[in-house]
Amino acid sequence: MPLPGMLELRDTSQTPLHRLVGRHLQSFQAQIDAGDATLPRHVVRSLERFAVCGDAATGFTWLRCDGCGAHRIIAFRCGTRGLCPGCGGRRMASLSHQWIDRVFPEVGVRQWVLSVPWPIRFCLARRHDLCKGLTQVFLKAVFRFYRNRAFVHGAAGGQTGSVTVVQRFGSALNLNIHLHCLVLDGVFVKGHPDDTATFHPLPAPTTEQIEALLVYAVSRMERWLKRQGLEQAQDEISDEDAFAALASASIAGRVALGIRAGKRVRRVRRLGGREVKLPPHCAQVGGFNLHAGVVIGAHNREGLERLCRYVARPPLSSKRMHIQPNGQILIRLKRAWMDGTRHLEFSPIELLEKLAALVPPPRVNQVLYHGILAPRAKWRHEIVPKSSEPEAFKPLRKCANHSPRRRHTLWAELLWNSFGFDGWACFHCGEHMSLRAVVIHPPATTRVLQGLGGRGPPKVSPAMKPGAVG
Repeated sequence: MPLPGMLELRDTSQTPLHRLVGRHLQSFQAQIDAGDATLPRHVVRSLERFAVCGDAATGFTWLRCDGCGAHRIIAFRCGTRGLCPGCGGRRMASLSHQWIDRVFPEVGVRQWVLSVPWPIRFCLARRHDLCKGLTQVFLKAVFRFYRNRAFVHGAAGGQTGSVTVVQRFGSALNLNIHLHCLVLDGVFVKGHPDDTATFHPLPAPTTEQIEALLVYAVSRMERWLKRQGLEQAQDEISDEDAFAALASASIAGRVALGIRAGKRVRRVRRLGGREVKLPPHCAQVGGFNLHAGVVIGAHNREGLERLCRYVARPPLSSKRMHIQPNGQILIRLKRAWMDGTRHLEFSPIELLEKLAALVPPPRVNQVLYHGILAPRAKWRHEIVPKSSEPEAFKPLRKCANHSPRRRHTLWAELLWNSFGFDGWACFHCGEHMSLRAVVIHPPATTRVLQGLGGRGPPKVSPAMKPGAVG
């Protein structure tokens, strides 16, 4: 029997971005095939899953209130990396909560942002081993910089640590491999092997010291890349590899497909240009750029969580996207460029090619831990905070399978921590809802939705394939 007014359906598949991808995905693949090229399977699969993200027809979780009999349907998400704003936002909240709760001790943290020259970005985007190795070489130089300064200030033998996020995107949806390294702004020292590690903060580095560090790090990184055969890696590009063409065009800020292939992405300028000047605590050497001007105090946990959310954010927010009446898409930049550009204009196919270039390789880690924060570091168990059971969130204690030692943060706990919203509360009476069932794939999803809401079969995106989600 239908229950009108008592069903809450959380279906996010009808957002402008999801509708755009679902409508133009087949045309995008047709243009790729017309050039006798192919996309990697993981890129195609990510686009197909994103097109049906949040569609209740692919599967959902069914909650029911025992008090008033209300029902809540929560559609499955795609879980893709580098594409979906919703899934990226959930990952951002989960990582930031995990770092604050279980990784970063209550000490100062400084952000080191390293950008690399354009020719190197392409190789780092295609080969994660080069990206991971380059990160290790750079952080060895940074840790050496901290140890030397700690020795000058009377803290010899100190150790520090870092959490590094490999970001693949820039503010213009371009493929821009760069590193966000959150480094403990000081060193931990032990006077005796049996003593407890003590933290020694260090004064802020000057711009001259950062430039000297970058000169040393660049020389080490260039020698390492040369030993890894960077020139040969740049030449190993096949004409049938469509992802290589999309990636190179994205790095250069150009269009790869259609009648505008090879041309620059259209810009919308509002202001005149202004002089380019490096900010304080920033240096640039040979195309490498290093910025270390952001530091969070030892007791500013809220500020550290905001910084963690920033470095773990998804590439695109739906609030920055606006679809014009002529079908073109405007992407608002985070801040105006030096030449006055405030928006970038894309056609639907151009936007799809930019999103496709941002999909990371499968089974690679984009979050890396080094130094004293590494998983097997000798002092790590003394440094990191001890995770505890959340006291303020009572629905979690009602779950029989809840454990404070879980690997992933629960969806309901993320809602509570981020928005103060209880995801288990009934929207009618406020009582705790219980899990009724998990329904996967049509026709089971269609039958349940028809029985609950008296609605017709949910519309399934043509890009959906059996087994793509669930």
